[in-house]
Amino acid sequence: MKVVLLTESMIQPPFIEGMLNDLVQIPDLQILACILHTPTPTPLLQKLRHHWNKGHKSYIPVLISQTLYRKIQNRLFPGKKTYFHLENWLKRNKVPVLRTDDLQSPFLFEKLKMLNAEAALLAGYHLIIKKAFIEAFPKGVLSYHYGDLRKYRGQPAGFWELFYGEKEFTVTVQKIRTGIDNGIPVAEQRFEIGPYTTLHALDKIVEQTSYTLMSVAVKRIMSPDYKDEIPEKYGKLYTLPNLWQWIIFQAKMTLRKLRGKFIGKL
Repeated sequence: MKVVLLTESMIQPPFIEGMLNDLVQIPDLQILACILHTPTPTPLLQKLRHHWNKGHKSYIPVLISQTLYRKIQNRLFPGKKTYFHLENWLKRNKVPVLRTDDLQSPFLFEKLKMLNAEAALLAGYHLIIKKAFIEAFPKGVLSYHYGDLRKYRGQPAGFWELFYGEKEFTVTVQKIRTGIDNGIPVAEQRFEIGPYTTLHALDKIVEQTSYTLMSVAVKRIMSPDYKDEIPEKYGKLYTLPNLWQWIIFQAKMTLRKLRGKFIGKL
């Protein structure tokens, strides 16, 4: 099967490296190109205005505090994070890059038509994809969704499962359809949420173990017996927490940490 990758940055987390290294082991899979879509970054002030106009006024303090926290953390611990340089991987594997600032560009669609790609795989791409791009690929566009589409859709990943005290978290590779998080599940992986599991711990577990799930999904759509199975019902579309929900969540995570530190050792 012939595929293209879609990304918005050449600097990615190690998760993407694991996903790609696993993909290239699949027989008869050809990665023809990587589309690098680089739209203009949205300034913080514009983001704040957007949330204000959308009625997310109570989320604005959360957004500001998270932005300040990340800046302080990056300054205090500059060497703590590790990154994967996608461009180097593409060069080693002889995968050309198609750069564009417009995913609906006629020039890009002409290139895709020439490549005759059957599917697109998202590799660190988090923007909304429109119908014309989806329909350019006979076998669809595959992307990760962190949550069970039948119960938890939207964002932030893992937040609402922990907020409501769920015992399980699901990672899904979906075939994207128009709309927000209403794709077709192709492959799923479930994780236990223990009594001491925090959002940071959950993120770490997912990153270390679910990078192989894209390969599982690709193999399934490559099979001549594969058929889409659309869920009978989709879950609630969650959005960003308001200020009180965020405060309650932080309190719950602090309590989980304390339990893990003291009770977990008994």
